[in-house]
Formats: sequence, C-alpha cells, structure tokens
Amino acid sequence: MADVLVYLICLADKLDVDLIRAVTEKMAINRTKYPADKVRG
Repeated sequence: MADVLVYLICLADKLDVDLIRAVTEKMAINRTKYPADKVRG
C-alpha cells in the first residue's frame, strides 16, 4: 500500500491535484449520494 500511496502523491504532484481538496470534495459527494440514515442497516 505504501508504494501505491507514493505513486499517488507523485501523480497528484505531476497533475497539480490537491489531494486534500479532492478527498474532501469526494467525501461531500458521497455524503449526499449515500446518506448514513439510508445506507446503514
């Protein structure tokens, strides 16, 4: 997993992607798409 993380960080750097912002935005999308009260049993 460490190799994948290093590759991801290098790729994000080359593509000028802010990983923290990308994760935050994706979590917001997932929160809307899969609300906890409807997804959890």
